[in-house]
Amino acid sequence: IALIAFFIAVRSLYYHAESQQGIQNAASFCNFSERINCDSVNKSRFSYFLGLPVAFWGVMFYISLIAIASAALVAPALLSMEIASRVLLFFWGFSCLYAVYLFVISEFYIGALCPTCMVTYVLNFLGASVSLRQYRNIGGQNFFKSALRTISIDFPLTVIGLRGSSSQKTVSQLSVCIFLII
Repeated sequence: IALIAFFIAVRSLYYHAESQQGIQNAASFCNFSERINCDSVNKSRFSYFLGLPVAFWGVMFYISLIAIASAALVAPALLSMEIASRVLLFFWGFSCLYAVYLFVISEFYIGALCPTCMVTYVLNFLGASVSLRQYRNIGGQNFFKSALRTISIDFPLTVIGLRGSSSQKTVSQLSVCIFLII
């Protein structure tokens, strides 16, 4: 789900750059009417967050989800499935809240809906439901308490190498260095 959303976010970022730079050859493929119109959304002041396009943040967000899931699948000694599922559920849940926020902005402030954005909103809710199911399958009970612990304690300590074996610590510290360089 994150991989599909990633490709949609990349396409949205590319289209955003085209429309903002004025190098767009024709109307967007997702302009159907005044109401269903990617151009209106992409050219609004709400298409930026912290000076960067919202689509850029989407690309980074989905890369993060893919990296966390991949780390848990490929190197379970580095990141346990339990911690990964809590982190993923937290992030997917956040993405659902942000999707609702963006929908409200599009609907009530911009007055137009972007079909590609709507697809990512649906994918966010689908990702959250799959993530919740995975979390429950590994025995998760009180999500809010465990998510708070994971986000604030377990995940950061694992990433910086203060949890786990010495080989885990070395790999974690290396991954932090690579992340900081990027």
